[in-house]
Amino acid sequence: VAMMVCAIVVAFYLRSIGKAWLFVWAMGAGIGPVLILRWFWWRINAWSEIAALAASLVMAFGFEVTAALQAGTQYELFATPVTVAGVALQTHHKALLLVPTSIVTWLVVTLATPPVDSGRLLAFYRRVRPGGFWGPIAAAAPQVRCDGLSWHVIGAWAAGVTGTYCLLFGLGKLLLGEPGRGWGLLLGAGLCSVVVVREMLRRDPADDQR
Repeated sequence: VAMMVCAIVVAFYLRSIGKAWLFVWAMGAGIGPVLILRWFWWRINAWSEIAALAASLVMAFGFEVTAALQAGTQYELFATPVTVAGVALQTHHKALLLVPTSIVTWLVVTLATPPVDSGRLLAFYRRVRPGGFWGPIAAAAPQVRCDGLSWHVIGAWAAGVTGTYCLLFGLGKLLLGEPGRGWGLLLGAGLCSVVVVREMLRRDPADDQR
């Protein structure tokens, strides 16, 4: 209910959807690193993600509140820059401050909170076989061969990203009355899905030993 009320208030004052997307981008940039690194570092936990999101939210909204106080009646939601030391900070400037602050925050919280239960981490490690820094978890499962950033993984990732965009734009083209391009993009999405599924079904010889 609170989120719905906030959305109504924001929609009432919003004058540019483009500016709103820039705000969302800046706010999400702070949590992006921890969402990626959680696959590569065993120490990251739920508190790391909560801290990254909280830091991003506080700073993003703090910039808007400061801009509103500085601009007064001239303030426009998500479009008015913040002035710091005589320098007007645009969205990309805010991100340069928000991202490192968020990273420092979630790193401190990560090291100050207990890790995820070792049994759950071990089950995740055996199933996903992630690369990166898994220290004691990897030592507890020496028979697991990690794919890391192999060509198989990179290819599946590229196919997944490409397939997602082909699906989105393909449906869009069909809705806009461009069936030729639409079906072509959907065909591309189907081919990419085959690559992803084949990678998901690819068996590790070590699986037969577990």
